[in-house]
Amino acid sequence: ALKDVRFDLSEAPTPFLSDWIAERLIDIAIACEGPSGPEVVREELFHEWMYLVQSRVEGKPLVGPPISLSDLSKIPLVIADPSLSKPLYGKLVRAAQSTGTTLNVQNVLPSTDLVKTLVEEGGATSVMSYANVRRECQQGKLSIRKITKPTLTRSAFLLWHQSNAPKDGVRELIRNVVA
Repeated sequence: ALKDVRFDLSEAPTPFLSDWIAERLIDIAIACEGPSGPEVVREELFHEWMYLVQSRVEGKPLVGPPISLSDLSKIPLVIADPSLSKPLYGKLVRAAQSTGTTLNVQNVLPSTDLVKTLVEEGGATSVMSYANVRRECQQGKLSIRKITKPTLTRSAFLLWHQSNAPKDGVRELIRNVVA
């Protein structure tokens, strides 16, 4: 059924992936929230919770109690947002404004790895999805707390050019792999 399909995998920020789809340089992409042109079709694959990410404290659990957005506003944050449009930062600011709070964002850096290293070394606290920190949590280096009141999520999308829809079998395969 999919014998003629070949996957070549690349990683890039969402705006680049969207541009590459629009320019027909790639056929399909999995991308997080972010801008896309009118010729790019977006199909939601999933959404994931956002967490307060902290350096692990010995003797404390890897998954701490949930934290409200108003309590999060009291903690200095460093945000990893590689995209030029800073979609995560914008989402956090809008969520805080909707609850009448202001977040204490110290810096927005273009590298997720750099921010994870800063958090791991105890020099920062951040907000990320579990997918971004799963390995470090499993290694006992980072701990997380789900952000609630309101609950924050981010979505991931399957992207393709409007004139080049992927076969249903390809979309089903990608959905199964992602799940």
